[in-house]
Amino acid sequence: MTSLADPCVWRGDSKLILAAYTLLLLRREGRIGRKGLAELLDVGEATGRTILSKLKAAGLADADRGGAYLTPEGISVSGALADILEPADVELPERYGSVTAGVIVKAMCSSLGSGVAHRDEAVRGGADGALVLMRRGGRYVFPDGSYEYPLKVSPDPPDGSCVVAAWAGSGALAINGVMRAAISIICGGRGH
Repeated sequence: MTSLADPCVWRGDSKLILAAYTLLLLRREGRIGRKGLAELLDVGEATGRTILSKLKAAGLADADRGGAYLTPEGISVSGALADILEPADVELPERYGSVTAGVIVKAMCSSLGSGVAHRDEAVRGGADGALVLMRRGGRYVFPDGSYEYPLKVSPDPPDGSCVVAAWAGSGALAINGVMRAAISIICGGRGH
């Protein structure tokens, strides 16, 4: 499972996508209990336990009474991921779906085209819809610069980053969609 360090390996594998997202959440939160993780991912507790078991078996996470946490190897792998990808809280001006998930893609955003292909990848991943925006001059704009969008993102990404927001009927589908769009940006930027 150390293949989690390479987002291009996750393509189309929702279990690997949730495991990678979990690594990033553990990096951000420090410790997360099984129930809290299941709530953050919007999955059942059994699925949350399975994800943690796989991360533990790969040597990336461990758990005690205080919750799950990253091992030194998990810190290293999640650090490599965090250099290019970060979960984000996004607030859209309109309500599109039940649950919205967001990620910041910190690199490879210069060749997004219109962003439609990446949005479509989010939908193929189970999202009902998605937005792909660039951060330019402290504003969020569509990749072609045609329109500024009033998005609120936390943490605040640096200029040149892209932000993907996806919405769906469940958090797990929104996460899978937003991560698939991010993967298409990252892997497209690498020429994969």
